[in-house]
Amino acid sequence: MNAYRYAVILQQSLKLDKGGSTAVTGILIHGQKLVVANVGDSRAVMSKNGVMSNKEVVDAIKSIKDPQTAAKHLIEEAISKEQR
Repeated sequence: MNAYRYAVILQQSLKLDKGGSTAVTGILIHGQKLVVANVGDSRAVMSKNGVMSNKEVVDAIKSIKDPQTAAKHLIEEAISKEQR
């Protein structure tokens, strides 16, 4: 890449906001073991028998930054909904 093109790209990048990405992935091994991993602030939620919809889950935890607190809150919400 020539110096002029590099300078133009650098100048444009200063005008843009920081970029970023997050990811979450899971794999079910032999139908027995589920392994889930994340990078960044992505979260994975697994539901059995549809106790909560995706929207309900997102709404319930979108403002909670700590993953353990979010998980605890989801468990409490799911138990509460199941008991109704």
